[in-house]
Amino acid sequence: MLAIISHAFDQPSETFIRDHVACLAPGDTALVARKGSPPAGFDGPFLALGGKTHAPLYVLDYLVRRALGLARKPRPACMTRRETARLQGFLQHHNVTTVLVEHGHVGAEFADALCAAGVRLFVHFHGHDANILARFAGFAERYRALFAQADGIVVTSTFMADRLVALGCPEAKLIVCPVGIDTRRFVPAHDRPVTKRIVAIGRLIPLKGPLEAISAFAKVVESHPDAHFDVIGDGPLRQRCIDHARALGVSERVHFHLAQPVDRVVELLQGASVFIQHGMTQADGAAEAFGLAPLEAGACGLPVVVTRHGGMAETVVDGRTGMLVAEGDIDGMAQEIVELLADPARAQAMGAAGRERVLTHYDQGDCCRRLAQAMNLAAKNA
Repeated sequence: MLAIISHAFDQPSETFIRDHVACLAPGDTALVARKGSPPAGFDGPFLALGGKTHAPLYVLDYLVRRALGLARKPRPACMTRRETARLQGFLQHHNVTTVLVEHGHVGAEFADALCAAGVRLFVHFHGHDANILARFAGFAERYRALFAQADGIVVTSTFMADRLVALGCPEAKLIVCPVGIDTRRFVPAHDRPVTKRIVAIGRLIPLKGPLEAISAFAKVVESHPDAHFDVIGDGPLRQRCIDHARALGVSERVHFHLAQPVDRVVELLQGASVFIQHGMTQADGAAEAFGLAPLEAGACGLPVVVTRHGGMAETVVDGRTGMLVAEGDIDGMAQEIVELLADPARAQAMGAAGRERVLTHYDQGDCCRRLAQAMNLAAKNA
């Protein structure tokens, strides 16, 4: 049996973790979490350890708290003896032989107990665990130990693979496997209207560049005064984004939708003409490990305009499935959007190429099968 361990399974933005639960070893999976409940529809074994995990202070939360003078630096968490006994008893009772831990810092917390249990250990790094946490005292050392203990280290992009190699991960242990897209759910509209709607998806945090995206949109409106911008997501920059749109005179054309369920996200993508994201590498080196939202847009047949940023740039074929611009190049992003809105046939061709690329390289089922095969689960769960 496979066990998947995460700090929680109910975080709205962590759909990829729930995808692993559903797809990697269906009917043969147990779950372990620090808090919360199992995903909807999951009826397998579930262990809630409770307690307090110190490490998963998300990057943004830490930076905001630091700016307010309220932050403490994240430190690696440790399991108690009681927690270790409960975990090992659970794994033994359910005959778990392989464990996938979501997030590097969670892997570092659980590694000693899992190695003592004699299971095969795989740890999936997702971004902030390597980009930010590794910079704090204790994490780099714990990660080096984790790299030695684990049977495999999973990343979503070559960008992340390079980051982990720099931290000491042996290349032979790296498994590069992108997060997949549900291509049966994210589909193009049957009869897509010709609109001038631009869409962005993601938390409203500096890493995602929502302020830069709004600035680019304001320049687009100069050429396309009937354009609209749908912003899907929430975060601590929300009020600044609202104020920024007002200051630029486009507040009536920028629509803030907050976080939305998947079906609503698909609906908004299907009604748009272009997807944009102005990812920005942060001063401390934080960058996107992968570009999930551009792939969701591509699956819906949209051309994308994004920055050459982190792992996100790997998901776009420049000039074929979308356009890449330099970080901070607001004029360049605006110009690419203007040209796509002015040429619907070109935009449609790019969107079709994007859909085909997602089907070929990023289909959720295919990605899960590749990961299962790399973990030697495929034969058992074929």
